[in-house]
Amino acid sequence: MFAEVSHFRGEFYECATARRDEPFELWDAVARTERAVKSAMNLTLLPEHRRGHGAMYDGLDHGRIDIGHSAS
Repeated sequence: MFAEVSHFRGEFYECATARRDEPFELWDAVARTERAVKSAMNLTLLPEHRRGHGAMYDGLDHGRIDIGHSAS
């Protein structure tokens, strides 16, 4: 199971083409929370999200994910 999750995380990170650390940290926060996610802002308060809320807005506004990325 760890190998599958690790592979997924690697592929997800490679799909991000701009501001890749921020969407990745948001995903980590979503994946690790036990509560319902009601807003992206709430995710910035979780320990998995190590950046401030300004980085979250920047990542959402300017981040890019290449949905055509294929595994190698």
